[in-house]
Parts: sequence; structure tokens; C-alpha cells
Amino acid sequence: MLSKSIDLVIAHEAVGKLPQKNPSRNFIKNLRRLGCAFVEKVLCKQLAYRLYCNLRNTGISVEVRAELLPADAPDKPSRAIYIYYPSLYSGSHNARGVVKIHCSMLSAALHPI
Repeated sequence: MLSKSIDLVIAHEAVGKLPQKNPSRNFIKNLRRLGCAFVEKVLCKQLAYRLYCNLRNTGISVEVRAELLPADAPDKPSRAIYIYYPSLYSGSHNARGVVKIHCSMLSAALHPI
């Protein structure tokens, strides 16, 4: 499997929060929870739709999935999106490729205003 990784920081505004100079523990936990939900419910779906629109005439289809979260961890400091795509070369090696987009909410909470 071929792979590539991208790091992405989710801004406070994406989840409807304003930055704070000294964020409380509760603020950070809530920001992470909202960020994890945003990655799955908004970002992942928008990315899948845009890739579909841009690739539909090429015959290439991709699969976009958000990282699964355990039920007891809805507020991880980061969450990944995986984009699986077919090999562009035919033959016996027909490996799938994957792009991992590492989305971080905690970094946004800790950066000074």
C-alpha cells in the first residue's frame, strides 16, 4: 500500500468557538469533542463529495473514511481522515494507495491569540 500523510489544524471558528487567551480544561475538552464531530460529520463528507465531483469523469473512485473512535473517547485531541484510492497502474501489484489527513484540534486551542 502506498501512503502519504497530511497534517491539518482545525480552527476554533470551524466548530463555532472563539479563541481564548487562557483556555480552561473544560474549554479544551469541549473543543476536542466538537472538532472530532466536525471532522466526521462535515469535513469528511465535504471532502468525499468534492473528490467525487472532480474525479467522476476520470473513472477513478476513491473511498473517504473518518477514523473510528471508541465510544469512551469522543474528545481525542486529533482525528484522522483516510482517503483510499486505486493504483493507476495495472498488473499484479495493483496496490491501493492511502492518504492520511491528521486533523488536530488541540493545537488550535494551545496557540496564543
